[in-house]
Amino acid sequence: MKKAFLILALTAAMTVSVGASELKRIGTTPYYHYIDDQGMLEFCDEDGKFIKEAPYFWAEEEGTGIVFKDKEKLLCGIMDMELNIVVEPIYSEIEYNDNTGAFNCRIDNDDAYTMDYYDSNFNKIPQPLDISPIDSTQYYALKVIDDAHPHIYYICDKDGSKLIDEGYYSLEGAGGSIIAEKIDNHDKGIYDDKLNVAVPFEYATVSFRNDRFYCDKFVDHNKETLCLYADFTPAVEVENIYSTPYFTKKDEDGLYYICDEKGNVLKEQGYAEVYSAGGGIVVRSDSAFPYYYGLLDSKLNNVIDEKYYYISTNGSGDYLCYLDGKIDIYDKSTAKLTGTEDSDMVFVKPLKGSDGKYIYDQTAYSNEYLAKIVRIIDGEGKSYTELGYMGIDDTVQPGNTVIVHGIMGHSDPTTGVLDSNYRLICGMSYGDKYVKEENGVVYIEAVWEGSETEYYDLNGKQYKTKAEVIAAGNISEPSSWAVQSIKDAIELGFVPAELQSDYRKNITRQEFCRLAMELYSLKTGYKVDMTAQSPFVDVSDPYITAAYGFKITSGTGDRLFSPDKNITRQESAVMLQNVASLLGIESGGSASKFVDESYFAAWAKDAIYSVASMKSGDTFVMAGTGEGKFSPWMNYTREQAIATMLRLYNCVGADE
Repeated sequence: MKKAFLILALTAAMTVSVGASELKRIGTTPYYHYIDDQGMLEFCDEDGKFIKEAPYFWAEEEGTGIVFKDKEKLLCGIMDMELNIVVEPIYSEIEYNDNTGAFNCRIDNDDAYTMDYYDSNFNKIPQPLDISPIDSTQYYALKVIDDAHPHIYYICDKDGSKLIDEGYYSLEGAGGSIIAEKIDNHDKGIYDDKLNVAVPFEYATVSFRNDRFYCDKFVDHNKETLCLYADFTPAVEVENIYSTPYFTKKDEDGLYYICDEKGNVLKEQGYAEVYSAGGGIVVRSDSAFPYYYGLLDSKLNNVIDEKYYYISTNGSGDYLCYLDGKIDIYDKSTAKLTGTEDSDMVFVKPLKGSDGKYIYDQTAYSNEYLAKIVRIIDGEGKSYTELGYMGIDDTVQPGNTVIVHGIMGHSDPTTGVLDSNYRLICGMSYGDKYVKEENGVVYIEAVWEGSETEYYDLNGKQYKTKAEVIAAGNISEPSSWAVQSIKDAIELGFVPAELQSDYRKNITRQEFCRLAMELYSLKTGYKVDMTAQSPFVDVSDPYITAAYGFKITSGTGDRLFSPDKNITRQESAVMLQNVASLLGIESGGSASKFVDESYFAAWAKDAIYSVASMKSGDTFVMAGTGEGKFSPWMNYTREQAIATMLRLYNCVGADE
């Protein structure tokens, strides 16, 4: 039964004509309705002339009458074609059954319901015989409604006589047989054309395609499939490759082989994935992530190598083959490369600060919108995030948090913060300018008048003030391993007063330059020129100017230094190496290779291995972060910077 819910006010009927554009016809009847300026539903003729007041939520043509829902009672009734009420509005739902030519009228009770039936002349009748043929068989389905079930189906003959006493939740004809579904547990089985049980009732799903029955059940959470031909002899399980004459079958190792409908293999190579595109067949041989796809033509010849992250077609049928930053276009008929376009659709890309363990994936399936879905995944394609996002801000210094933008399917701009384990800390209901993270404090700034800025720690716990977050995280006190190093460095005199607090806080580029120059001055007696003119437009700091002059540091481009940006481990390594070179300190040999070397920036690689092999007593100036990693994109804290500067001070240098 069709329903159209209209919220109306019960007011006096308006009797003025309306424009034809405001009218809506009620099915095929000669009547129209519109909503007046009082919210009243009116019946009119096609010219908009008032016919009848209609205090109803909705009115729709059903069978030989007009079913309506009364506004006051919120119950359904029936009008005849003269708009007379012929069945009072006392029913929860009314639908017209084309098969029986009668109205099924239901009254809901507390735990069950009762049914009344009216014929096409609106006379109340007993439940009519409702039978319909079961497709591809000689049998019929008898539909019965009782107080406990909305419907029960019995297998019957054309006169409605039951051939099997048991009733079923559903009956479906397929391959000359009947797929039946139990009422109590919804298990499925199959009756053959003689009504013998050919497949027992123990399957969760039964379907018929490619002249085969596919019967699936789950045993210990593993799916088991029984595949049978229409005569119930064992069959090879095959799946049609959409829009092609070919099929696939899967072996015990999970590889797909291209075959005909009988399961005869047509190409010896097995594939990890197969799908159709533009008449061709897209294939992927390797199960290793990231996935690369190629193309077979209609004769199963390899025409495009497996080197693309995704292959689809455009409106002209040409093949679009995606790589990071570009789309190669191949002619639809010859599969020859005809051009290349730039693309901002990035499919696989390292996530900064993830030590090479994680990458994030923007995978396009059929359109540009879906290409914006982003998940953080590992090297095997396993997702680390429950949600898909519209973007990930990998410009934020990682190791602490990751900023994500937009939940998949969310229409409004949204921003959230993920912790180092990629759990959502907070956000996803604010624009990007309202959410940020700094030194272990996550902010959601006040948006509306009267609202207050919210503060969270990296576990997602909310606090009233920034100071409370800092106090809870105890970033002001040094870690136990750093206490002695900090004490020694302060006694030596190269730690300025402004860096003798918040030791677990991330150190900035400006602060690291100050430490470097204080150490250099202590070792050499150099005095920083406090009047020197800065080469940068975003900072005027004599220590930065001096460090730049000694080539200890450089800018970030366009005469910018970005003084407040947190420094990364690989940036620290470069500056430490530059200070060491000025002091005549050399590396102590070859350092062990780091497992995340592929994530080193080219300009930082030599410096990383140099400071990692530079001996300072029983340790090295800058060691790894564990498990053979250096973690080049992780932030560096004040206590770490002070400790490495102290180690550099204790190395044998030119003044020793």
